[in-house]
Amino acid sequence: MSEPVKHPGQQPESYQPKKPEIVGMVEQAQNSPIAASALAETIPVPEILTKRFMLAGFEAAIDLKEEHWPGMDYVKAALKENLYKLGNLAQPLRFISAWEADPNANYKRAKNHSKRLFFFGVEVTSLEGIPEGFIAKDFPETTYALFKECDHGSPKFKWLEEAGYKFDTKYAEKYAMDIEIYDDIEDEGPEWDALIPIEAPEGYQPKKPEIVGMVEEINQNRSVIMQKANIKAAPATIKAKARDVVRIIELPASKMIWSGICPSSETKDDDTIKRFSEWFPAQDELLRRDHFYARDWLWHDREANGFAWGLAITEIPIAADGGLDTGCWEVIDFPGGLFAVANYNCVGSPEEGDRKAVAIYESIKKWVERSGCFAMDEGAGRHIMWNGFCCSEAAPAAMGYRQFDQYVPIRIKEA
Repeated sequence: MSEPVKHPGQQPESYQPKKPEIVGMVEQAQNSPIAASALAETIPVPEILTKRFMLAGFEAAIDLKEEHWPGMDYVKAALKENLYKLGNLAQPLRFISAWEADPNANYKRAKNHSKRLFFFGVEVTSLEGIPEGFIAKDFPETTYALFKECDHGSPKFKWLEEAGYKFDTKYAEKYAMDIEIYDDIEDEGPEWDALIPIEAPEGYQPKKPEIVGMVEEINQNRSVIMQKANIKAAPATIKAKARDVVRIIELPASKMIWSGICPSSETKDDDTIKRFSEWFPAQDELLRRDHFYARDWLWHDREANGFAWGLAITEIPIAADGGLDTGCWEVIDFPGGLFAVANYNCVGSPEEGDRKAVAIYESIKKWVERSGCFAMDEGAGRHIMWNGFCCSEAAPAAMGYRQFDQYVPIRIKEA
């Protein structure tokens, strides 16, 4: 939060060229008794980053001289009540406040130096289709000094000066004076990110966008490199009659709502698996319009020696109260990748179904080994998975059996 201005309009002892009003406002915040007493002996070293903010939320005029700021209560309540209306939320979901100069305030008059606009909202992937009533903000890319803040009275502008960075007054006059980022709409938590616009230091290289870093990190994984990179694969030795036996499918990396590991050896007897299987179909109906393919998988985690069930999602669902609408279930990262897939049917006892699943796994494994161009890729985060075909109960009832796909993780084999 911006520091309150203690002595607006204080005159210097000797003449100095007139500074922009916003510079004087920040300097007064730096030199306030509260800020001076809070200044730590060791100045925090900020992270320097370059970022554009596209935001949707609500704003209100605030006078820092007032003891209570009802406008702040209004914008937070408005966001909490209407958050569910936004369909293009950036992930991970974080709540962002911004302090701006009030365009209706005459800052040439000292009594107006305490007037601000307070914005509270979330980051969005696009400013198109923002619902009526929301205010859209597009803060263009600039350089920020990011401090980890745990006290609204912390002298972050003083830290900025001590760290040798220069406040970007032109950007602050037109856009945001400072931005704060929180993980929860209700609880600010033990600390949060405080960003102050600065003039880029000499020789500064912008930090790579987060998504670029994520892609680069993923590409360090051997199996993904084999899928994406332009490498020379080992020659295929798949015989003509074996080409219709196994399908090769690539699943994208995504978020998943999952059941957690269930240690029971029999999934049918596990209460957690039962509860998840009863919960996710209705959630799946709400999260997407198409149902061309199933998005849920059951898998066996060898390391944890248990089963888990997961539902792939394109965005984390948000409840009307601003919290995560995932029931009692956690959200994890699913790595995706290449899989060798084959179909089998299940009829009769569960034990018979288990025997068929083991047999189809051995069949897929043998096919991969004989393919020449693929290799098995089971390991951390890459498990054998199963899912049922996306159809109504009428078809299995008519046939007298159910059909399942078994997914076995593979990679392209180098020459």
